[in-house]
Amino acid sequence: MRRVLVLTGPSGVGKTSVAEQILRECPHFSLVRSATTRERRGDRHGDEYIYLDKDEFLRRVASGEMVEYTEYSGNYYGTPKSELERIFSEGKIPLLILDIRGAVSAKRITEEFKSLNIYLWEELSTVVSRLYKRAVNDPTGIEKIEKRMLANKRDYKSLSEYGVYFDAFVKSEEVSKSAAECISIFNKIKESNERSEFDNSEIIAKLSSYQ
Repeated sequence: MRRVLVLTGPSGVGKTSVAEQILRECPHFSLVRSATTRERRGDRHGDEYIYLDKDEFLRRVASGEMVEYTEYSGNYYGTPKSELERIFSEGKIPLLILDIRGAVSAKRITEEFKSLNIYLWEELSTVVSRLYKRAVNDPTGIEKIEKRMLANKRDYKSLSEYGVYFDAFVKSEEVSKSAAECISIFNKIKESNERSEFDNSEIIAKLSSYQ
């Protein structure tokens, strides 16, 4: 069965940094591009997204061509199955960064591939500190942080329902250490060809109890 690695976690936990470290250490992983209906606005490399108009995006959703999708601020974002197939055809392993519901959707697809979902977490006090550092030069930063922290609390609480869809939980402290742990977990489960044997019940209970 073909495998994909999915990273999930709250805003500010370091998902992108961990993913980039995994890509540096293991070139057999390849980051999956998202499709979006938003306008181009100076993406770093010009190819971070697959740009679609709304009609084409929704057509692909209706025809089952999206692994998952969501709507945010009036724009759609999603993961095209064609992106996974492109990476598989190159002999590489797709790496996705998804929100919690996107990760659940990926886990529910079992015929075409099997997703290994890792939830990156950190104490919320540490996360908010990281977000404040990012917002130093942003006049609207404080308001954004408040919204993100409310969303993060909802994310943690939802683990009481969705925690079972994650194979492992990794504390996002030092980037290289977290990346190494994710790689180790992926390889261990892939080699055994089984679902994770990790008991995640204690960490799920801890995170879902955040107030």
